[in-house]
Amino acid sequence: MFERHMPVAPPTRCQNRKRKKPDRGAARSWAARPALRLSILAACVGIATWCHPALASSGKANRPPGLDNPALREGGQDYLPGVIVVKFAEHVAQEGSAKPTGSQELDRLLQAHAVSRVARVAPGLAGPRKPGRTDLSRVYMLYFESGKDAKEVARDFASSWDVVYAEPQFIYRLAATANDPLYALEQSSYFDQMQLPAAFDETRGEDGNVVVAIVDGGSEWQHADLAANVWSNPGEVLNGVDDDGNGFVDDVRGWNFADASNDPTGLVQTPGSAGHGTHVAGIACAVTNNGTGVSGASWNARFMPVCVSHPSVDGAVTYGYQGILYAAQNGADIINCSWGGPGNPSSFEQEVVDFAYESGAVLVAAAGNNASSDGYYPAAYRNVLSVANVNDSDQKIFSSNYGTWVDVAAQGTRIHSTFRNGDYTDLNGTSMASPHAAAACALVKTKFPTYTPDQVRERVRVTSDNIDGVNPSYAGLLGHGRINAFQALTATTPAIRIREVDVMTSDGDRIVEPGETVTLELVVINHLDAATGADFTLSENSGYVTVTSGSASIASIGTAEEVTLTPLTLDVSASAPLNHTVGFTLDISTSGPAYSDRDHFELRVLPIVANHSANRVTTSVTSVGKLGFAEVAGGNGEDGVGFIYDGSPNLLYEGALMIGNGVTTTSNAARGPNPQIQDADFVTAENGVPLITSPMSPYDEFGVATFTDAGATTPLALHVTQESWQMRAAPYQDFIVLEYTVRNDGAGNVNGLYVGWYFDWDLDGATFESNHTGYDAGRGLGYVYDAGAGPDDYAGVTTLTAPGTTSYRGIWNDENLASNPSWGVYDGFTDAEKWEALSGGIVNATSGPADISQVIATGPFDIAPGQSIHVAFAIVGGSDLANLQAHADAAQSLWDNPVDSDERVYVPLGMRLAQNVPNPFNPATSIAFELPRASAVELEVYSVRGRLVRTLLSERREAGVHRIFWDGLDARGERAPSGTYIYRLRVDGQALTRKMQLLK
Repeated sequence: MFERHMPVAPPTRCQNRKRKKPDRGAARSWAARPALRLSILAACVGIATWCHPALASSGKANRPPGLDNPALREGGQDYLPGVIVVKFAEHVAQEGSAKPTGSQELDRLLQAHAVSRVARVAPGLAGPRKPGRTDLSRVYMLYFESGKDAKEVARDFASSWDVVYAEPQFIYRLAATANDPLYALEQSSYFDQMQLPAAFDETRGEDGNVVVAIVDGGSEWQHADLAANVWSNPGEVLNGVDDDGNGFVDDVRGWNFADASNDPTGLVQTPGSAGHGTHVAGIACAVTNNGTGVSGASWNARFMPVCVSHPSVDGAVTYGYQGILYAAQNGADIINCSWGGPGNPSSFEQEVVDFAYESGAVLVAAAGNNASSDGYYPAAYRNVLSVANVNDSDQKIFSSNYGTWVDVAAQGTRIHSTFRNGDYTDLNGTSMASPHAAAACALVKTKFPTYTPDQVRERVRVTSDNIDGVNPSYAGLLGHGRINAFQALTATTPAIRIREVDVMTSDGDRIVEPGETVTLELVVINHLDAATGADFTLSENSGYVTVTSGSASIASIGTAEEVTLTPLTLDVSASAPLNHTVGFTLDISTSGPAYSDRDHFELRVLPIVANHSANRVTTSVTSVGKLGFAEVAGGNGEDGVGFIYDGSPNLLYEGALMIGNGVTTTSNAARGPNPQIQDADFVTAENGVPLITSPMSPYDEFGVATFTDAGATTPLALHVTQESWQMRAAPYQDFIVLEYTVRNDGAGNVNGLYVGWYFDWDLDGATFESNHTGYDAGRGLGYVYDAGAGPDDYAGVTTLTAPGTTSYRGIWNDENLASNPSWGVYDGFTDAEKWEALSGGIVNATSGPADISQVIATGPFDIAPGQSIHVAFAIVGGSDLANLQAHADAAQSLWDNPVDSDERVYVPLGMRLAQNVPNPFNPATSIAFELPRASAVELEVYSVRGRLVRTLLSERREAGVHRIFWDGLDARGERAPSGTYIYRLRVDGQALTRKMQLLK
């Protein structure tokens, strides 16, 4: 299929490197940064890889827009140069050109990035859809000529309050009893396994008008075994005119996005893609019972060919999501996507999937051929039927992906189907499994033409045959089972799924914390036949959570009926790790008719990490005194990105804050005397988890987190507020500032206090043993670089506040090295060593070549009870030492001469209301606004029908930037239902409004 196939995928940035053990003595290799980026993929948008033997829903998460968009994070996704996808806010006037928009900020961005063309992503959408539906009329492709990296340009636009989201254009890889003479010889075994012959006795595609869109690498629709079933656009004739006004001229047989033509046949220069799409089309819709070739699994449903291949790179899908849009807009009932890839989810892509779903289309996608349980897109998006690959004995093929996000399995091995140049061949992979499931959906839609996409998808899913018995290692990870087309057409069955999960915690803040009792209110919906005697049982996969009341029952549930279950409860252990994700399974059964099923959802215990990526520095901040990673040094793949500078690999193994005034009173988050265990002296304060707001003038990203030293053996009763911020404008785009307000909450004085950072850097080239540290005394700048094979980047940290850097220590990590003049940390990092590094002045100004680390600190400070001190550090990146020093100077200059005022109070020029962050949200969100002068302010939340839900603010506020949180509760203290809300800011007779969405 067109899935991102690993053998041809370029290397990804090294974000989840092997954990480095402090007692290691051997060199580790460094995964070199991608050298070619997209030079070979110059015009694609959304590639996929096909299912060659050598290659290859519930639980789909909501995706927040803006700079919090996961699509803008570093990861394994490739994207096109010179183009981004932007969704403009409702008030922006944009009609498809690079002319002025009416927004000074947007016009500046358009000019700064030399945007030459602005084109609707869906030309046929003239205006917004009905309220509450996905609106793609404001989504545009922006083609720019500045030469900058597309992700950097997307971040620039995403920071604007006039933009809902901005993303690169991502690239994906391909994932590959009738009288037809090849049926008995080549197809009967797997047709029989999926019960297709029996299904044909019930319903055939030729009995109705169902259209299956093949969004792929091109389909040879004039193939002798395909031509009779090809779709014909009823609103278009070949006359050089766009007769149906859908934005595509003469698209009688579909569209080719690779060469912008009306011939969806694959291109000569990409024969693999063309063969793949032709093969997929034949699996679902080859002409059946015509005495020729093979049989289509839908028995003559029509197919709409949509070519989305790269114009020159074989095996690549470029405009896959534009192809989905085209199919949905032009009436496809089923849309098959035998392509995809891993990486971070995208707001634009999820909106396209939602648009297709709302248009009445069932989206079916290959689960991928990476032998992985990680999310694979589009299969892992919500509203998609994701399909794994099994053989004729129902055993999972090794390469097939799996996981709780997979919905069904189907045969995809040695599948015989149509191929280019009028030929036939065998291909393997989830690419081949997916069109079998799409064909089953087509048969269901033919028999039940009034079915919604949910009903079609669920009927195919819940009637599949359980295959856990032959796949014990993947029980519950191959969806409901292998599709059974006959059962899908004939069975009487409910299909009960979780509709909403509402979380209530014992302290009322709806944030799951260690030691809490949590109540879950689950709303379920039945998509299919009415049922009686429904039982529900909740279980979890964590030793830190105990379900104390996990059973519920309802007497009956009708078709399309929603029912709120009796509240379920669970206890979270006081020792539950922060940022700990708990997976829940809801087992479902009914007695009449007999039916069993399960659904999944996740909760996270006190998430304590957030990512900054507004400029050339990408890193993670936490509310437990760590930088780069929240839980485990080196990361565990889920809790941080490390420290990345201007597209580098991750450069950081461990970053830890240290605050103390003695050996026994130094609180920190660094590794301890046991080098395998990090100290956990800092504890997230109530409501102190990191929250990043974008933008928060004058910053492009602004974060806040709070914590205390309550986890220390001898705490000093310190309360720490951490503010982190980045700016994108030159010359401030090469650092992140961390500001700390340290308050003494104890009864006595805290004297002689030092505040500093421990960093274990790993700039790994051929070996990390070629790393060096250095110290620039004039700047108080500690830095690190690699003198060997690279990377060439420099990283450093400097103290911005008085009295500046007063202690610095370069550390040879291996205490046994002959070149090491002092102690190391392989044998552990003791409290005595930490205090010595914090307070000992300048020691070892240089260290290395070796595996190294460093400590930089400022102090001493005396703090009276109830009083605070204020310190700040800049974490800086550079391409060489002079470059790094210039960036450190820029950080110091900005601190000494802030862009606003000496009091660091920003006075806006006008009233502004920001988009809430995150959005969509659950359970809480942040709303920022700016006031040019002191004014009486009202901030209110309304339903889309105009009903006042809650007044968040009604008081006088000073000039500046303000931020208000909404916890999702209405004026009565009850949880507001899912949906779209309007929030309105009223100041001095003026009013500004924006929309936000609450999802459960």
